[in-house]
Amino acid sequence: MVGTHILNLRENDVRSACRFQGAGERGIDFFYVDSQKKEIIIIQAEATSDLNPNSSFGASIIRKLRSALSTLNNPSTIKEGDPLIDAVQDYTEYHQHQKFSVRLIALISGRPSEGRGSMVAEANAFKNDLIRNYPNHTLKIVDSGELFIVKL
Repeated sequence: MVGTHILNLRENDVRSACRFQGAGERGIDFFYVDSQKKEIIIIQAEATSDLNPNSSFGASIIRKLRSALSTLNNPSTIKEGDPLIDAVQDYTEYHQHQKFSVRLIALISGRPSEGRGSMVAEANAFKNDLIRNYPNHTLKIVDSGELFIVKL
């Protein structure tokens, strides 16, 4: 739904962008290179089984996005046959060589936890790290309150 209704992608592009879900995805549920906008979109998503919009989500999703970025920037950690090899190659080509921007999105079916050690605190720390270490990278949390009203 996010890919087709919010990002306005074709169904085939969405299927391709979602190919990393499951074991071995290292924090990447959705990886898409938008050549027209010159950007890479990386989404990690978490949801409760009942999709309760009042559910609170902790910092783990932000840690997964950190892991994804670490993997993408360290191609030596990827072995032959690893499902992420295509993403690492695309990231290297489009971000590092062609200077595409990178949008990291934490997509949750509830709301982010707040306070010490929370999703919000971890996201703020990650945003600071992005500013210092990863030019042209941004982080956004899209929660249930924004999911249907915000255009990514």
